[in-house]
This record gives sequence, C-alpha cells and structure tokens, in this order.
Amino acid sequence: MKTKILGERKRRLEELMRKAQEDPVIKEALEQKGTRQDNQIVQTSGVSLELYKKLKRDSEINAVAFSPLSDELAIVENRNEVGIIDILHNSYLCDFHNYPAEVINAVAFHPHWGNDKYYLVSGGDIGVLRLFIYDSISKKMNHFEKMLQFHPINALDFSQDMKYLAIGTDKELQIYEIKGILGKLDLKHVISKDYYPHQISGVSFCKEEFDKEKLVVAESDKVSFYFWTPKSKLSKLFEIPRWKITDPHKIIDVAFHPDGRHIAVACEDKMVSIFESPDDPVSLKIPKRVWHQLYDSHVTGVDFSPDGRAFVNSTEDGIIYIYHIKNGS
Repeated sequence: MKTKILGERKRRLEELMRKAQEDPVIKEALEQKGTRQDNQIVQTSGVSLELYKKLKRDSEINAVAFSPLSDELAIVENRNEVGIIDILHNSYLCDFHNYPAEVINAVAFHPHWGNDKYYLVSGGDIGVLRLFIYDSISKKMNHFEKMLQFHPINALDFSQDMKYLAIGTDKELQIYEIKGILGKLDLKHVISKDYYPHQISGVSFCKEEFDKEKLVVAESDKVSFYFWTPKSKLSKLFEIPRWKITDPHKIIDVAFHPDGRHIAVACEDKMVSIFESPDDPVSLKIPKRVWHQLYDSHVTGVDFSPDGRAFVNSTEDGIIYIYHIKNGS
C-alpha cells in the first residue's frame, strides 16, 4: 500500500512538472514550496492569506457557504446531506437533512438574519430548490418549502440588497425577485439567460452602487461579468475566456470578495486562485493572479465571508480550508 501511495505521488509530481512548462504559476509554486504541505501557503503578491483552520469531515464535501455573521458554515456532506457546522469547534449545529435521491450541488445563505433565524437555500441535480430556516437558539433547521426547476441546479447566490436570487443551471441563468416573506419562498421570475450547451458552475453577486450590483457567472470555459439593476436588469460587461485563467482545465466555482475588487476561482486542476477583478473591457488582458494554492484533491466550492475577512474552500476528500485575509482587501 505504501509503495502504491508513493508511486501515485511520484506520478502526480511528474504531471505537475509537465504542466509547469506551460503554467508559470505552477512553476512558481513548485520552486517556492517543493512538495507542498497542507499548512503552507503559496502566494504571489497583493493578498496574503493565513490558514486559520483545516476542518476534516468524514465524507466528501460538495459545497460550502459562510453564514451572514461569518462564524458558521453551510455545507453539503456525503453528496446529499445539507447542514450547518460551527467553525470554531467543527461541530454540528443541527441535524443534517438527507436527500438520498439527489446530489446537492449548491448552498447559499440569505444575507439577512434576525430573530436568531437564518435562511438557507440548496439545489441539486434533480432541479429542486429547497428553503431551510435555521434557528440558532433551538439549533434546529426546518425544511420549509421547495420549488421545482426544469434543469439541474449547479450554483446559487443572493444579491447583497437581499431582494434577488440567482440560480445557475445546466442550461441557463435565472434571476428571481424575492416577494414578501422569504420563509414562504415567494419568488417572482425576473429574467432567464440561455447558456446552452454550456453549464453554469458558479454565480456570485457583489454590491457596486446604491441600486447596482455586479454579477459574475462561471461556466466551464469562461467567466462573464454583468451589471445587475432592477430597472435595466442584466447588462453584460465582458467575459474572460478559460485559457486566460486555467487552460485547459474547467472552472468549478467562483466567488466575489465583498469589496468587488477580487474574485476567487476554483478549477478542475485542484488549483484555487484569487484574481484582481477587471474593471472594464479595456482590462481584457490576462487577469492578475494575487494568490493561489494547489491542493491534493479536487476543489468543490469557494466563498468569501460577508465581512471580507475570511476565505473558505472545500475539497472532495472532505477537508474544509478556512483562511484569514491579512492584507490587500
């Protein structure tokens, strides 16, 4: 068994060395760190992240999201179990809800919290959007409502003004307006944008101005930036093709930092990078990578905390990495 493991590590190292001839970032990572240890950080410039906690779970993590107060995480564990854990103690805060017939791909907290209650949505491969209400006093999470979509759900995010929900599916981007009480899942369809034959793998809102937000949408082969306003709806700014970020690997997830100046991108090559967010079409050169980390397992999700002081990503081998953001933002 040990010989097999060492052989696998040697094979992966040789694979990385081959990639290093094409990717200067991986080359820099290998030169600086050699064979990477989990508690080390590969950094370029502009943003410094320090590993705060590494939470080891018992099974694969499909998705991860910070709570509105940044002290808890919603996770999808074992492919179909939705629940909330305490970051400090790595402990369950409530019983997980299990959906054996579905693979859950995405979770998102609504930015509002009040009366000790959080609202959480999840979506998966059978196209069902579910709403959960978590009571932080009783430590109970109730599955309240559900709404059927037409396509598998891969990504979810709420706008920062708390009025809209973006849903990324296998074929289209959908945006809904939240009408009345969120607890009733009263959603009004506002717009759909067709992406077929591409699949959306990540969506993330960021506050731009009083009535305007940025929305970044990740597909397997590109990242697109939009302005979102209730009046003008969705106006495309520009897009960054995959080869400028991770060629030839697919994009798995994306997240805006609350300051709007940085985006995190997780890719199929087990690399997570933070880039400076381009401001306009003139910036359509290769985005500046300000931080990156190479992992031992495929990355399944990324998220910034609402207060902008922490960053989290999850991996297929059941590990959640939480970082303090020390500089830059």
